[in-house]
Amino acid sequence: MLCQQEESRHRDHEVVVKQFLDAIFSNQYPEQNKQALIAQCLSEHIRCNGFPEFNPQNRTEFSGFLNYLHDVFKQLTYCVEPLLFDSASVFTRFTIQGTHNEEFMGLAASGGTIRFTAVAFFKVHNNRIHEIVMYNKSVTLITTRGHVYQLKKTD
Repeated sequence: MLCQQEESRHRDHEVVVKQFLDAIFSNQYPEQNKQALIAQCLSEHIRCNGFPEFNPQNRTEFSGFLNYLHDVFKQLTYCVEPLLFDSASVFTRFTIQGTHNEEFMGLAASGGTIRFTAVAFFKVHNNRIHEIVMYNKSVTLITTRGHVYQLKKTD
């Protein structure tokens, strides 16, 4: 019975992370609902490392980072793949793709298709995410002329 309770609590962390990623990448939430879900899933002060461009340290900065991502990736689509979870953390691989509308990781806006993939480590405490670290980031850009550029960062 204890094992089932423990597994249930671990799954709750996976659900918090999945709900959080759905909220930030999905277009199905109106902005005010998205901000409420972010507040529900994210601690007020967070540690973020390995993010493209800058590492947000609180909800306000994180919202700014999300606005930036939505500017970069117009007509955004996403995929979240849970990899591993335990009593305090969740590893996922996520991919976002869209039309390249703003500079991202050194690539000037091209109007082409850009795809960003990363493995992300989320630490969860009291059903709120308080740390996010991104690893194995890769960007693929296909320009409007069909040229393909790939960047990989394994930090």
